[in-house]
Amino acid sequence: MLELDVEPLRSWQKGFDTSRYTSPSLQYEVIEVYRHDAWAFTQGLDWSNGFLYEGTGSCGKSKSEASRLPTMSRVLLRRQLPDKYFGEGMAVVNDTIHQLTWHHNRGFIWNATTLEPLGSFDFKTSTGEGWGLTWNGQHLIVSDGSSTLHFWDPVTHKTVRKIQVKHKGRPVDNLDELEFAHGHVLANIWLTDLIARIDPHTGEVMHMLDFSSIYPQIVRDNELTSIDAVLNGIAYDPREDVLYITGKLWPRLYKVRLFLTRH
Repeated sequence: MLELDVEPLRSWQKGFDTSRYTSPSLQYEVIEVYRHDAWAFTQGLDWSNGFLYEGTGSCGKSKSEASRLPTMSRVLLRRQLPDKYFGEGMAVVNDTIHQLTWHHNRGFIWNATTLEPLGSFDFKTSTGEGWGLTWNGQHLIVSDGSSTLHFWDPVTHKTVRKIQVKHKGRPVDNLDELEFAHGHVLANIWLTDLIARIDPHTGEVMHMLDFSSIYPQIVRDNELTSIDAVLNGIAYDPREDVLYITGKLWPRLYKVRLFLTRH
């Protein structure tokens, strides 16, 4: 999200205790690896009807794109946001795309087929910011960098309810990119490789999946130059029952199948 001073952030990352989130019952396998635009500051990722939609951030560079695998380098559709907006999470809702901005409390709606603009909307969250966005078939689910998830009416973009996400009784902050799969919310925890599988009714983290091995740190250190290059893209394809995982400024996109303990 933010462009922060590198050294304090690196120290924070090293000191962040991910061990309390580990869950050996979660497993995954990488099925395929694709090239990804290493200049894309990925803020949102979604899959619908054979298209992979990606929303990127940074003022003056924020956009919404549609492409097909395996050639993500050939973008089929692109729509630039006005320069003052920092693009954030996005979600496909029927035949439209809803996209958030970071701190302007403004969202945009695009035609999912053409990316033609259909309108905009104002919104409010607990922190006054927009981060992640997904759709569960009834509500838009929104993260704002805190431990709160907002459930919005998809027409009015007003909060109809909200939950606090907790793991073993402790709030889980920095909830960022979101996806909805198998009746649960998947939420990336900003600045980590962790994705939480959340009960949408109670806010309880059912499982925590560690994706640090998907793109090992030793490889990242050789390939990435920005401290902002963290995991931040989750898309679910229900036809194949797979996830697509990437990050900000990552050169690759990973097709992943999860093996979850059913509850």
